[in-house]
Amino acid sequence: MRKNYIGFMSLAAVLLYISSGAALCTVHVNNIFTSNAVLQQKMPIPVWGTASNGETITVTINGKSASAVTASGKWRVNLPAMNAGGPYTMTIAGLSNTVTLTNIDIGEVWVASGQSNMDDVRVNMTDSWSQASTWANDPHLRMVTGITRTSSSTPLSEVNSGTAWTVDTQSTRANFSAIGYYFGHKLRQLLNVPVGILWSARGATYIEQWTDRRYTEGLGMNYNGEGSSFNYAEFYNAMIRPLQPYGIKGAAWYQGETHSDANQYYKALVAFTKCWRTDWGQGAFPFLLVQIAPYGSVTGDSGWAEVREAELKASQTIANTSLALTIDVSDPANIHPTNKEPVGVRLAIAAMEDVYHQNYSNKESRKHLTPGPTYRSMAINGRTAIITFDNVGNGLTISSGTTLTGWIIAGSDKVWHNASAEIRGNTVAVWSASVAKPVAVRYGWWDAPAVNLASVDGFPAAPFRTDCPLPN
Repeated sequence: MRKNYIGFMSLAAVLLYISSGAALCTVHVNNIFTSNAVLQQKMPIPVWGTASNGETITVTINGKSASAVTASGKWRVNLPAMNAGGPYTMTIAGLSNTVTLTNIDIGEVWVASGQSNMDDVRVNMTDSWSQASTWANDPHLRMVTGITRTSSSTPLSEVNSGTAWTVDTQSTRANFSAIGYYFGHKLRQLLNVPVGILWSARGATYIEQWTDRRYTEGLGMNYNGEGSSFNYAEFYNAMIRPLQPYGIKGAAWYQGETHSDANQYYKALVAFTKCWRTDWGQGAFPFLLVQIAPYGSVTGDSGWAEVREAELKASQTIANTSLALTIDVSDPANIHPTNKEPVGVRLAIAAMEDVYHQNYSNKESRKHLTPGPTYRSMAINGRTAIITFDNVGNGLTISSGTTLTGWIIAGSDKVWHNASAEIRGNTVAVWSASVAKPVAVRYGWWDAPAVNLASVDGFPAAPFRTDCPLPN
C-alpha cells in the first residue's frame, strides 16, 4: 500500500512539474527561419527562438556553431560572419529535440515593403510576365511568402506559422511581389551570389502605420491631419518587428500614394528610416526608395508632385538612401502600372551603384539607371531661365519626340504658363512669350506629367520646382 502511495505521489510530482512549465519545452526556432532561407553574408547571423528556461541551445551551419542559454523562455545566438555560399544544413539543438533546416544559402538579403504597388501587383500581372514565365528556375534566388497582412497594437514576436522561404521557379515566382521579384532577379545576375527577398507589404497603408510613434515625436507632425483614422505602427508591429533582428543588407520601399501633405511625408520618411534602422540594430543600413508613379490628369496639379519631391529630398538628405524613378514607366490611367520590371531593375542598379559600389556600365541596361539629372540651380538671362543639373552623366538628351515637354514658367505674378525649353550643353533654357521676367520654373509638376528630359546614359530627369522647396 505504501509503495503504491509513493508511486502515486511521484507521478503527481512529475505532473505538477510539467504543468508548472519547469519541464523541458520543445526547442522552437522563430518562424522566419525555414528551409530554403538565405542568411546575410559578411555579418554576424542572428538566430533566435524559444525553449525551456536554462536550456542550452546550439545552432550549427557550415561548420560554425554558436550557443545560448534560454532565459524567460527565449534564446538567441549570433553565428559568426560567413561568406556567400550554400546550400547548407542548419541544426538548432536543445536537450529535448533538434530542429533541422535544409537548403540554406548565405548571400544578400533585402526587405521588400510598402503599399499596393509593392504588394498587390504580382509578377504574373506585369507586362514582362510572358518573358519572365520562361526564365529558368534559379535555385539561389529565394523569396519569403505567406506573411499574413495583419495589424497589431503591440509588437509581435514572430510572423505567422504559414510563413516560408521558397525557391524561385516558374510557378513560385508568378504570385510574388513584381517589384520584389524583378529586383531580386536582377541582383542575382549582377552579384552572382544567393539573394533572398523578405516580402512584407500591405496595400492602402500610410507610412505612419509602418513607424513606431516614438520616432515621430518632436518632428512637428500633424497627428490630426491625414492618416488620423488609423493606429500608428499597427503594420510595423505585426509585419516588420517580428522580422527583427534577421540579418539584412537593406530595404526596398515603395509607398506614398496615400499621402498628399509633402512636408509631413518628408518628416515621416525621416522618422520611418530612423525607426527601422534603430530597432533592427544593424546600423544605418541602405534604403532604396521608389518614387510614386504618375497617375490621373496629365496637367492636373495636386499633392502628388510634392510627394515625389519629398521622396527625392529624402534620397538626397537621409544617409544611405537611394531613389528609383518611375516618371517614364507608368500608366496615368492605372494607379498600379504593370510595367514593373524596369522599376525592379532600377532598384537593383541603385543598389549596385550606391550599396555595393560597383559601377554598372552595360549601355543597354543603363537605360534603366537612376537617378538621372536632378535640379541644382537656376539663373535668369533676360526672358530666359537657365537650369543647371547634377547627375548629367555624358550629357542631356530628349528621350522621346523632338522637343522638350513638361515645362512651365512664372513671373513675379505667380501665374504659370506653358514654356518652351531646349538643351544647351548640360543646361536647359526655359522661356515663354507670356513671361517677360521669369522668377520660377517647374518641370513635370503634375499628377501625371508627360516629360522627356534624360541623360544620354538613359537616366530620366527627376521632376522639380525652383520655387517653394520643402523646408528642412
